[in-house]
Amino acid sequence: VDFGGKEFWNARRVLVFARHLKAEAETFMAENLPKKEKGSDEKGFPYMAVHFRRKDMTWYDRKDVPTLEGAIKQLKPLLEKKKLAVLFLATDAPDEEVDVLRRDLPIVQY
Repeated sequence: VDFGGKEFWNARRVLVFARHLKAEAETFMAENLPKKEKGSDEKGFPYMAVHFRRKDMTWYDRKDVPTLEGAIKQLKPLLEKKKLAVLFLATDAPDEEVDVLRRDLPIVQY
């Protein structure tokens, strides 16, 4: 199945998250992530979310996988440009690497 193609989205529509997982995610978001201001017509939410794959992606000599410093260099200006104060980080990185990112980025993690 071609990712993002018609067949993918036809299959994806019937895949739903379990209610208890949705409830847990909603609770986490309500407690940890900023909310839109009432009456705001802004699209989206006032935070950036990043899926920062490390383990499997760093095993290969890939030029498109940034170093920790490279990721900071890319993300920090984006946060500033969008005037966002929170970065939700989904990652399989070890704690030591997340600590390096935390020094320069306003990270929230589940």
